[in-house]
Amino acid sequence: MNWQSSSLRSQNNRESFLFCAIGLEALLTTGRESITKSLAENTAFLIADKDIESRKFIYSQIVRLYSHRSGIAHGGNINIEIKDLNQIRYYLSVCIITIIIKIQKDELNTVKDLIDFFEDQKFS
Repeated sequence: MNWQSSSLRSQNNRESFLFCAIGLEALLTTGRESITKSLAENTAFLIADKDIESRKFIYSQIVRLYSHRSGIAHGGNINIEIKDLNQIRYYLSVCIITIIIKIQKDELNTVKDLIDFFEDQKFS
């Protein structure tokens, strides 16, 4: 939530975008796999409708957005379109809200529970 807040306070689109990407990484990756693949899968598992097309769409959007993050971090892609900034902010917000709801429903209590949720989704 701190990264989301920093993104909203920043006046610089590149910086705001990067803050959201870092927020998604912190929330949804464990560092064991490719960050892009893990981030895209876990976002789709968490917030997509249960149908395959919905998951594929979110997966592809996160891969596309994360490529912008890499461009910013490695000095390539300088311009961030406002629609992409809004989209990554949306995905981060929905992920945060979904995790909070899962905590309130007692479906998640620890980070391990979240990791287990993602692992279970891979095999369902």
